[in-house]
Amino acid sequence: MPHPVVVPPAAFLQGATTAASIPRYAEYLRTGDDTILSTAFTADHLDHVSGQRGVEIMRLVRKWLDESFADVTHEVHAVTTGSDIVSLWFSSTARHVGSAFPPLGGRAATGRIVVAEAVHMFRVVDGRLAEHWAVRDDLGVLRQLDAPEQQPIQRDRPRFSA
Repeated sequence: MPHPVVVPPAAFLQGATTAASIPRYAEYLRTGDDTILSTAFTADHLDHVSGQRGVEIMRLVRKWLDESFADVTHEVHAVTTGSDIVSLWFSSTARHVGSAFPPLGGRAATGRIVVAEAVHMFRVVDGRLAEHWAVRDDLGVLRQLDAPEQQPIQRDRPRFSA
């Protein structure tokens, strides 16, 4: 099932050639459309988070997330570029339904709504994503899941209208 993604207006990305692949990555987050991986990523893509090459790690992470969270939405707060690097800051809001994602440590599904903050950085080569780094607030997600009761969802991040 597609996940809604709120992305910055197209004008925000104009003139930023390194940012051209970010809408395709956001589309992959939203839809899980596997064909996007072969067009948005280089064949030898290096994921520095896992140390693996190729897009198979993206499929695996997507599978873990799909098995761990439902009713997912993604909201892009900022896209920045410099040279051949593009950064994407976004939040994902979802309901916890499983624990396939390794940082969840096998926690039983809580049904709680959580917000996960992340910054993903990509090196772009010939318009395709060649390398990936991520800074995720996994501890923040665990705190939300382990809290004695459902915490209010904070919405204090920049928002873009599509």
